[in-house]
Amino acid sequence: MTKAAVLHFTPSDYLSDYKTRRLDLEEHGAYMLLLWHMWHDSDCQCEFPMDALALASIWGVSPEHAMTVCESLIAPGVALVKVVERTSGTVLQSKRLREQVKAFSEMLRTKAEAGRASGKARRKKGALTSADTDEQKRTHDEQVFGSVEHVLNKSELTVFPCLGSPDVSQHVDQTPVSSRSSDSPRKERGSYPQDEKPTIAIETYIGKLGRDLTADELRSVKRWVKEFGSGNTCTGIGYAAQDGFIEDPKRVYGQIKAIAKGASS
Repeated sequence: MTKAAVLHFTPSDYLSDYKTRRLDLEEHGAYMLLLWHMWHDSDCQCEFPMDALALASIWGVSPEHAMTVCESLIAPGVALVKVVERTSGTVLQSKRLREQVKAFSEMLRTKAEAGRASGKARRKKGALTSADTDEQKRTHDEQVFGSVEHVLNKSELTVFPCLGSPDVSQHVDQTPVSSRSSDSPRKERGSYPQDEKPTIAIETYIGKLGRDLTADELRSVKRWVKEFGSGNTCTGIGYAAQDGFIEDPKRVYGQIKAIAKGASS
């Protein structure tokens, strides 16, 4: 489960609640510490064990004193947290934090749906018929995803940094090449094998991120497909999303490289 990193809590939220204005100085501090530990320690980010020793450990008081403070926080009619029975034991739960976690989950769901819709639109817009020529397909990929090549003099070498492999650079001989010839069509230098187009891998990355790719991310995905193939790239992106580091291209690259190495061994 992806956890929210930021707790949105404004002074007006706190001071406008009549339930908090009744607290004394010690109880104010105990309540805030309890909320912070709920947010940081629990998987659901809104619960903490109703245990005298656990409460005493976060408040720095004796277990007996901790239960006295706890009774004030759960007092009927003015309770700031409620008591909930779980299979693992009794817990204290904050309605305020539960609502924030719910809003965060809804935001993630909306972004994921937007990513899937964007990918579907791209596939529909970018679909090519089997009758299209290799030249048309190459032109189509450049129009949709952007070309990463820059035409230079024959003697010049250009290094393209790729996210995910900080120590690996591609040295490309940038000899200008005509896109057409009077003879039969030939395969363009630097093009992909027919079954290794980056389209599927790019759409997979977009769907897992829930947003469009940056220019650097787009170049990286294209390089991954060239180096490891479309299948290994898509599998690695899927594992990266499952393990929670999809936003870190360097770790995504490492995952894809490990999968490709395992497949070849």
